[in-house]
Amino acid sequence: MPYTLGWEDRRSAPIRLDLNEFQGSHCAALKSLQIGADVAASYPDPAEQDRLRDILGIQNCTFTPGSDHAIDLVAKWVGGGHALVAAPTYDYALDILGTAFTRVTELQLDPLGREMSTEALSKAIAFYDQVDAVYLVNPSNPLGTVIPPKTIEHAAAANPQTVFIVDEAYIEYADEGTSCLDLANRFTNVIILRTFSKAWGLAGVRLGYVVAHPLILDQVSDAINEKDVTTVAVRAACTVLEHRDHYDALVREACRQRDDLAAELRDAGWTVPPSRANFVTVIADDHTARRVRDVCKHRGVMVRTKPYGLIRVTTGHAAGLEIVREVFRELQPPAMCGVVQRFTSKETVWDLKLLFKTLVFVMQVNGFGRCWWLDSGSLLGWARHGGGIIPWDDDVDIGILEENIDKLVALRPDLESAGLRLKLNRTEAYWQVDTLVGSDDPVTGPLHVDIFPFRKNVDGVLVNVDPRFVEPEAGMANFKYRPDDLFPLQWALWHDQTPINTPADTHAVLDTNLPGWAEMAVLKDGPTVEASYWHAA
Repeated sequence: MPYTLGWEDRRSAPIRLDLNEFQGSHCAALKSLQIGADVAASYPDPAEQDRLRDILGIQNCTFTPGSDHAIDLVAKWVGGGHALVAAPTYDYALDILGTAFTRVTELQLDPLGREMSTEALSKAIAFYDQVDAVYLVNPSNPLGTVIPPKTIEHAAAANPQTVFIVDEAYIEYADEGTSCLDLANRFTNVIILRTFSKAWGLAGVRLGYVVAHPLILDQVSDAINEKDVTTVAVRAACTVLEHRDHYDALVREACRQRDDLAAELRDAGWTVPPSRANFVTVIADDHTARRVRDVCKHRGVMVRTKPYGLIRVTTGHAAGLEIVREVFRELQPPAMCGVVQRFTSKETVWDLKLLFKTLVFVMQVNGFGRCWWLDSGSLLGWARHGGGIIPWDDDVDIGILEENIDKLVALRPDLESAGLRLKLNRTEAYWQVDTLVGSDDPVTGPLHVDIFPFRKNVDGVLVNVDPRFVEPEAGMANFKYRPDDLFPLQWALWHDQTPINTPADTHAVLDTNLPGWAEMAVLKDGPTVEASYWHAA
């Protein structure tokens, strides 16, 4: 699908804070830059690129007509296999990666900016048989959050077979020490992408560059036509770099506006990640996001809305930001904040994935592979959150027929050999699987799988044997299955990796048990919110 910028909408608003474009005034030298007819008639001179490298202070780089071209170039050089992407991410990059790689899996970034640890990143890579590339926008687009360079460094050192593509389009707005540039000098599996479109204000002339170890750069550069980078772009870049003080001051002002706006919105109750880019992103719900966008547009300012209720506002334009402030002051933040604060940590998600994957393997090799199905909250997570869990969930729920309990118990020796424990819940109404660590403790570990037996009631509907789940006065989820909706079970994948069974008609099951399930997300001890939210990892 082609990448479009929504020009019809943009023409209707004079202040455009939707594409993270440069909002300042260029230096006088760039405004007076003359490109003669001889330049227009001649192919670009590679010597001018050498001059740009000298001014830039980076020799191990190759220039491209925009950083989008750089993403495409590197993705095709690495591509053909499996890529992991820190998500949510830059939309067009996801399109490029989807073309270059046969498989793309999204890793969920914490929306509140809690750091992705080396352990979580390494577990993500280890979970799959082979990962050819990891794509990270750092600082993130659209969140603005940062993954520490040490996390990437340790993961790259531990996984030399995986290429780490770090897109630093917004690095000029980040804190010192955020860049991974040094890693590209020391590692042959770290590639940095940068652009002149943001802090340097050259989006219209299209210029980006790739930084990599010399051994890698030679290979990547072979795919570049040196005529693609124009003389106009190179000379413009040289000019702005020669006037760094002017642009550094504009960056500082954009960052000041970013931090002031973020602080004001947080004080007013809005959920705002800690951005280190030239924008502020607000986490709301889809309805609120559309309302903010429409009111801003009516008042002459374009802001960007993203799926799952994200609102992104470019900083650097004082008058435009004042209008945005007024709009947010007039509107009420949604009740969504409680959801974001309850996000499951990445370490927990990956440990849970490995536990469930082991359980499924044991069930498969012992002929129990088709005797269970994804149930209740886990079925909801799989259907609504991109084939994974609800982003604030911390266990997996599966259902079995009551008649298969003896077969389940027979798996206990093989489960123990795999490091897992099968035990009755304290209510003795359903089963749980956790690890053997602390197996003498009767309390189920925090990482576990709940296994609920179901039996037919007098109406022929399958209901949970635990009376707490079938008595309305108990106030708990009442998941029921009409046999025709449940059987025959359908084979699917959980988190793109683990084989699972789902109902014959998942949507019918969810419609019956959780009306409005696609739009409503409910926390057991929190608010009801209007959001389907973005995909879990």
